[in-house]
Amino acid sequence: MNAVETFFSEPNQIKPGEENSTSLLAAKSVQSQSDLVVLPWQEQQEMRWYVLIPSDKPFEQIREEVVAHVGVSYTNYRGQITGLNPEDTGDEKVLNLLGDRRCIRVDSAGEKFHTVSKAFERFLSFWEVRPQLDFLSARSLTETLNNFRMAVQAGRRDEAEKAKEEARGLGLDAINQAFMNLEMKSVFEGPEAVLNDLSIRDVIEISPRPTRVTDLLAQAIDRVYLRPTDDLSVEQIKSNFVDLHDSYKRLLTSSGQVRSPSGLLLLVLDKRSANVSLSMDDLKVPIAEDQEVNEILEILEQELQATQGAIEQNIETGSSTSSANSTIRQLFDTGAWDEILAFSVDNEPTADNLMPVILAAKEVDTITSAETALNFLERADTEIVDGLAQNIQKTLGGLRELVTGSSISDWNSYFEYLLHHPERNMQEIVDRGKQEWAHIPFIQNPENIKTLQDHLSTDGIDLKGTLPSLYEWLSTVPDEFYSLVLPVEETLLTYLSFNDTSNSGLDLMGQLARRIISSGVNQEEFSEVLDALEYRWSGSSSPSTVEWAADLIEVVIDHPCPDTGRATVFHSNLFQPMSGYFSRIERSLRLHLSALATELNLRDRLPEESIEETKEINVQEIKVGLYSLTETALTRARTTLVKAWPGLQVVTSSEKQATRELENLARTASLMVVGTGSAKHAATDCISGNRPKDKETKYIKGKGSAGFISAVESWLVNR
Repeated sequence: MNAVETFFSEPNQIKPGEENSTSLLAAKSVQSQSDLVVLPWQEQQEMRWYVLIPSDKPFEQIREEVVAHVGVSYTNYRGQITGLNPEDTGDEKVLNLLGDRRCIRVDSAGEKFHTVSKAFERFLSFWEVRPQLDFLSARSLTETLNNFRMAVQAGRRDEAEKAKEEARGLGLDAINQAFMNLEMKSVFEGPEAVLNDLSIRDVIEISPRPTRVTDLLAQAIDRVYLRPTDDLSVEQIKSNFVDLHDSYKRLLTSSGQVRSPSGLLLLVLDKRSANVSLSMDDLKVPIAEDQEVNEILEILEQELQATQGAIEQNIETGSSTSSANSTIRQLFDTGAWDEILAFSVDNEPTADNLMPVILAAKEVDTITSAETALNFLERADTEIVDGLAQNIQKTLGGLRELVTGSSISDWNSYFEYLLHHPERNMQEIVDRGKQEWAHIPFIQNPENIKTLQDHLSTDGIDLKGTLPSLYEWLSTVPDEFYSLVLPVEETLLTYLSFNDTSNSGLDLMGQLARRIISSGVNQEEFSEVLDALEYRWSGSSSPSTVEWAADLIEVVIDHPCPDTGRATVFHSNLFQPMSGYFSRIERSLRLHLSALATELNLRDRLPEESIEETKEINVQEIKVGLYSLTETALTRARTTLVKAWPGLQVVTSSEKQATRELENLARTASLMVVGTGSAKHAATDCISGNRPKDKETKYIKGKGSAGFISAVESWLVNR
């Protein structure tokens, strides 16, 4: 009796070979040579069908065709993702057959189940004669850029690279390709890689330059040159600034360009040379608090008290001794964008000063600056406006587009607008929102949170383009306020569970679940999170996604658990599907999963290790360094790697600062694996600064053990 035949044993009442459509469908499944089969199941009066879909078949297309063939009259299936329950006899039998296939479960909603079986037989017949074509879905540039942002947020470099190449093929210009490349290097390789990129000189010379790119560069300069280590004195930081290349010193020239503490620090140090002081109150966009930067500002402010107001005096002097046009030209030459916009309010537009005002608004890149420039433009003569250069006209179009969304001031007004204008491309607005929409006081109003949850659950709103930016905005909420946005993240987790099938979405779910569970939740919230994760896992379980499951098992183990019984069921449900493809999982990961299962007294959920031939690899002289602030992950990873590779030297570090031990490990390790998901920049910069060029460093996004284990095994096998 083969594996499929066992499915039709008791208590399944369907027997292959009987003279009815359902039994004939069962017989076809038993005899089929294809991994795509439909298995009917009847127990008492309950009837259902399981569609088993191989990993190399287009799941979404099959899901749509099942709806088309089976229809909605006699089943409850409407195209939804379906989960399997190990406690259900039929579901359990399917889980044992599943392997790395995915499953759609269709339940009967009437008595005419033989009609449904006939429809399934037609579906299989049509599928078998259909020419199978390999092709890429035709995505728009906007969709491709959204995929890029999702992949970057999820830490999936391969998918981000693929989206970047696809964007290039769809006509994305070289400048924006360079911006995408810098963003990837910033996330996956660190600040030094950003500043060492071959395009950096050209990018710095671009004007106007997107503020997000300027800020990315400012953060890299700060981490590599201004504050390469913690606890530097203000005098040391000032000295480091003096040593910078002029193009780095002048990266920001106006407070309107500031988007982070690094940008503010760079600008303050530059303005200091002109005896100009700046504070948080001068900024046009709210930024995250940085206690060290605040202390530096206070010290510099004390040094400049005698010269406060110098810039206003300079402008007044310029206005009294020179013409308005020459004054605005002087401001333009020094990049004083805020001063140009302020100057434009009380002066008349001319052919000479209109262009500087428009470009100043573009540099500051806020709705207020755009409104100021357009108000200035309205006062200009028609022939002056018509005579503007084509590139200035294009910039004007961007300012007008920005002002169109000026009524959108937070996430709720954004979703209200999106609900009534679904056809409009809102990417520019949402990208701006994640930077400009302040967390406080928005999240302190419970009504705002409830409304935002409602928007995320509204059928008429497509979150695909919004999700990466919303996730980034939520991830920057200060820790002390996280409890206020917890309901939003729980809603977002549910949305991803039911509406997303991408690998990036799977990873974002894992990151959200870690944040939610580690924050401390009650029994009901805990159960709802686990429900969402199990539902997503039921359609995503495969050898390539077991790291995700292993990390979540660790999250539940390592944090306070409000319901141990529910946690045990969750662990069991994550282990259960792995039995079908356990032998195909990397050897080290199998050992790790077995260790987790043993720790939880669930070892019987996984098959026993089979004796296999392994590639002989000499690891006696190899030292591997693992770095993360999550010490439990390092401990488990080290235990598994030493067991999997006897003789391998594994050294772990969770230092928060650059220490002599960390420097030595970075210099001497044959391989360094750095968990960027929980790392402090001073320590990671220490690692990158001390790594020899001929020794490899791997960066992983997650905080669990599995990523470390997989990275080391891959390196050992392929080096």
